[in-house]
Amino acid sequence: SSATNSTIPTAPPPKSVTQTIRAAEGIKALIAACDKVGLTTKEQKCALLGIAGGESAWIPKLEGYNYSAARMKQVYSFATDEDVEKYANAEKRGLPRAEFFSWAYGPTKRGKNFLGNTTDADGGKYFGRGFIQLTGKANYAKYQKQAEALGVTIDLINNPDSLDDDINVSALVAALYIKDRTPKGTNPNAH
Repeated sequence: SSATNSTIPTAPPPKSVTQTIRAAEGIKALIAACDKVGLTTKEQKCALLGIAGGESAWIPKLEGYNYSAARMKQVYSFATDEDVEKYANAEKRGLPRAEFFSWAYGPTKRGKNFLGNTTDADGGKYFGRGFIQLTGKANYAKYQKQAEALGVTIDLINNPDSLDDDINVSALVAALYIKDRTPKGTNPNAH
């Protein structure tokens, strides 16, 4: 694994990010997490790095929520005109993130048990976070349980912000997610 790891660049591509030191730390944490969960080939690690680079520029982050009215109607097709008026440009207007995502991911608008969220407050608590923007109470519980199966105790349900605040927790969850979503029987060297 260390021989494979030495062939993977740990610096982000030139001019790809503004926070190169933090991004490099994220890349290293993601590679280490891959080893921890059994993603050992260069192809597997680079697949995760590509996804994390696109989702978060290799720096754990909170899901954004600053949509223009037009973009909001595209992303949230269920939004009424009243919803758009209330929630468009929410971040710029100072609307709390939890309030926006309680609306966007809660069962009142999205249906019973959407992403495992049983209350609107769950939507506001379990919005996208981390390297891969893990979203929904069911996913937070699933990857908490998978980490525990590896002997790693994390508490995403009671401390969802750990996906943003703790680079190693975020990296582990990202690696577990990729491992979980890779179809059984996939050649680990395929690219």
